[in-house]
Amino acid sequence: MRHSSSHTDPPISGSTSSGGPNDDGRGGGGGRGAGGSNGGDSFHNDHSDHHNRLPEDLQLALAYGSLSPEALTRYFNALENPFLKLLMSIPAYRTRALADSSFLFKLLAQEVIGNGTALASEIAVHAEHLMDELEYVASDLIVDTVVEAAFVWSLAPKLSLPASASSSAS
Repeated sequence: MRHSSSHTDPPISGSTSSGGPNDDGRGGGGGRGAGGSNGGDSFHNDHSDHHNRLPEDLQLALAYGSLSPEALTRYFNALENPFLKLLMSIPAYRTRALADSSFLFKLLAQEVIGNGTALASEIAVHAEHLMDELEYVASDLIVDTVVEAAFVWSLAPKLSLPASASSSAS
């Protein structure tokens, strides 16, 4: 008969491992990131092989328990898309996208609506001389694009990271 007290690794919070036939003796495989989340052991077991691929700031957030399972799932789902994988490599974008699942949608919607209406007004104002004043129209649209992105960026929530990791993700 096997006793759980003979286990050398401390049990993970919320773990109900009984030392069954598939027990490898590692205490549930949740690693450093499972601390404090009841019922999250299966989540951490499913993603334990991905833990080594996490950027340092997310590893620290996971270790401190400030990264939710939903945010981690969104991160791994984003890595499946090449464009989103590129965006997720930027720490400042990553903290906003993980804090708000619709951040990219909000950013793109603001750009499309803002620049669409700006272009429509430029066409209405410069209809007769649009081709002659194309550089002015283009410069206005470029400035509008930057301002609209900065507006959405500054108002978006950020993922709360541990102090040692947050300095690199501003």
